[in-house]
Amino acid sequence: MWKNNYTGTITLPDSSTVRIEDNKEIEMDQMIANAYFVFNHKEFSYPAVFSQSVIQKKSAGSWLLGASFTNCDFRHTREDLAAENGFKPLRFGMTRIALGAGYGHNFVVRNRLMFHISGIPSLVLFSREDLKIDDEKTDSGHKLFNFLIVGRGALIYNFSRCFVGFTAVYNTTKTQSKSTFDMDYTRWKMNNIFGVRL
Repeated sequence: MWKNNYTGTITLPDSSTVRIEDNKEIEMDQMIANAYFVFNHKEFSYPAVFSQSVIQKKSAGSWLLGASFTNCDFRHTREDLAAENGFKPLRFGMTRIALGAGYGHNFVVRNRLMFHISGIPSLVLFSREDLKIDDEKTDSGHKLFNFLIVGRGALIYNFSRCFVGFTAVYNTTKTQSKSTFDMDYTRWKMNNIFGVRL
């Protein structure tokens, strides 16, 4: 199960504004990649939560370093909606790299039940945005200190040979240019899991 939610405002060359807040109005392609470094890797395990390749039997936490790469392509291409709202079809592309730090903890109960929570807020160090209105490129400018947050949660129960539970990943970002674009974007994903260890 996954869900996207985005709201935003675009300022057009004639100084009028367009409000984007309905998922049905927008087509989107995206790629998100996250990497992390665990300081307390001897006691705290991400694989125990998200791949179940190991079993963590004692509660432990760790400070984390994280890196994130995001590439999104938003397209408001439906001509009927564009005409109804009084503006031309538009397309917005975004590529960004962010670095951040956070904390994660695995709470273990009786060696079998594990609850995980972690969060890594990050600062965008590289950002590239391209805005096209009716296939004409518009300079969107850039604004420093855009940010994003990656949060994770999970509940896992380990039997002797199998496991069951759910995992969730939450991404939220604030994208803002100097004069033309302002968007809040949130994506969350939840998985129900069951497996057998051979």
